[in-house]
Amino acid sequence: MNTSSALNLVPRREHRRSGLGLLEMLLVMAVAALILGAVMRFYSDASSKHDANETVAEVVQLVSVVHQVYGGQRDYSGLTTSSMLATGLFPKKYLSSDGSTIVTPGGGIILGLNGTANPGSVINFWIYGASRTTCIEIATADWGDILEDRNINGNSYSHYVFSPVQANEMCLDGNSNQIGFNFY
Repeated sequence: MNTSSALNLVPRREHRRSGLGLLEMLLVMAVAALILGAVMRFYSDASSKHDANETVAEVVQLVSVVHQVYGGQRDYSGLTTSSMLATGLFPKKYLSSDGSTIVTPGGGIILGLNGTANPGSVINFWIYGASRTTCIEIATADWGDILEDRNINGNSYSHYVFSPVQANEMCLDGNSNQIGFNFY
């Protein structure tokens, strides 16, 4: 028997690859990176929107507490940030760690809380360091009859609800927005 023919009688084993090749692994990593990027963007947008909604809720809470404290008086004379904090009615989650400043969920601070001492007086305060998302949320919110006017980055507006396009034009990128309020 010929050796070469004997070798041909033995069936050849097919060599199958096991595992993933380099190109397949790179493709899997690219798809995973795209999915992770989309999830991170969604989370960031949702987090910003949550902070903006919390800031609006905080403003409403602040006005409510002032109305509760000054409800029986004819004006808001003597109203200051420290006098409001001394009542203990303002939620602790909106206070700085030392309890001396009102902070917003987005990292801004509320300063200049005061009231006027004449009939028909208003509650006045400012939010400094508001995010763009918070600024847009406040600009497009319908505050009803309790808001006399608001000032957004140096521009004063009375009883006006802005469209998202208008709010987008007046609000600045980053956390540099300044928003003033005059509430009845």
